[in-house]
Amino acid sequence: MPFKYNPQDLEKKDYTPLPVGYYKFDCVSAEEKVSKAGNDMLVLNLKIIDNGGKNNLLQFYVTHKGLHNLKDFWDSVGEPGMFKKMGDNEDLSLYEGKVGVVKTKIDRRDYGEIVYLNAGVDHFVKREDQAKVLVLLDEKEKDVMPDDDLPF
Repeated sequence: MPFKYNPQDLEKKDYTPLPVGYYKFDCVSAEEKVSKAGNDMLVLNLKIIDNGGKNNLLQFYVTHKGLHNLKDFWDSVGEPGMFKKMGDNEDLSLYEGKVGVVKTKIDRRDYGEIVYLNAGVDHFVKREDQAKVLVLLDEKEKDVMPDDDLPF
């Protein structure tokens, strides 16, 4: 059965992409796909939790030209040796549940009168640099939750 709809029913929603910053991520899945150019690629689905507790899902695309990004992913989750091990391993479930820190960016795409702003991954933060970033994240979280709302 075809999906039918009335274009007049479109509700205009205010969308604000995830602000640029550092965030903890949890890799919920990895998928093998083919890019628009016909190249093999890996898509990492990263769950990002911002300070307001809102869940965001970012997709990070890795092609053979961007293998350094995959190495950075494994460094970020504290398993740098996995980059070499995963080269010929087809078990994508090994990506699931890996936790690290990522810096986000805003991707702007112009389509004539329509402009899309989407959050994207700028880079993965190496495990040894995460302590500094996590201190900043903890400070931001303290600002979000007033002391009188603490559960203890």
